[in-house]
Formats: sequence, structure tokens, C-alpha cells
Amino acid sequence: MAIRILLVLFVLLVFASASPARTSASAYQLTAVGSLNTTGATFRHLWYTNGTLTFSGIAPAGETVTATIDGSAATAVADASGNWSHPVSLSEGDHTVVFAAGGSNFADFTLTIGPAPEGIGELKTSDTPTAGAVAPTLAFLSLGFLLTTSGLFLHRRLA
Repeated sequence: MAIRILLVLFVLLVFASASPARTSASAYQLTAVGSLNTTGATFRHLWYTNGTLTFSGIAPAGETVTATIDGSAATAVADASGNWSHPVSLSEGDHTVVFAAGGSNFADFTLTIGPAPEGIGELKTSDTPTAGAVAPTLAFLSLGFLLTTSGLFLHRRLA
């Protein structure tokens, strides 16, 4: 009976890891807004002095990233190295910026073109947490440990 349970768990694990699931949101990142490095940063509002800038990021090779700025959408395709860029020219003022790919938004913020208010400093990535989820990795590691331990236990018991 225990061997059947282990076999079913193994088959479920194989199908779960081999199924074409959608790419996780952490595979898509906005890495730069103009000359500002945003890799791993979490933010809701950025200030930039020049309205002519390029948004850059990473995505799986060949994936399409949709940039929506003030309701107007445009796309960029990641090259063979997984890099994408989207140049824009924006007027002074606030702009709603959303980047989406893989079925979900991965960056959503307000970009203000113009001088930053007094007291607003530069974005320091050392002060912000990195993006990404570790839960799926921990779940697979735990399941692998459970299957290995169960297999060793049953092997000793049946031997």
C-alpha cells in the first residue's frame, strides 16, 4: 500500500514539474528606467528629470512584454539573451506606467517627469528587498526530501 502511495506521489511530481505552467512573475523584471538601475527594487513612484528615456528589463527569450503608459499600450520582445527595451518620450508631469507579461503585471508605478520633491533621495537597491518567490522552490525541495526519506524508510522495512 505504501509503495502505491509513493508511486502516485512520484507520478504527480513528474506531471507537476513537466506540465507547461505559465512562467512565474519573477522571470520578468524591469531593470532600468533611463539611467536609474531598478534591479530587485520595489517602488510605487519614481521621479526622473528627463522625459526622453528607455525602460529596460529581462524576460524569457522571445517573450512579449507590454508597456502601458497613461493607457497607451506598446510591446517589446525579449531578444535571445532575454533583454528587452522600450524607448519613450514623455512630457513633464505624472505618468501611470504598467509592464505586463506572462498573464500578469510585473511592474506598476507612477513616473513623474520633472524635479524630485525636497527630501526624495535616489533609489538604493541595497535598501529594498529582491523580487521573486521562494515558496515553489521550497515546496519542491520538501516534497523531494519527503519522497527520498519515505523511500529509504520503506526500503529498510521491506528488506
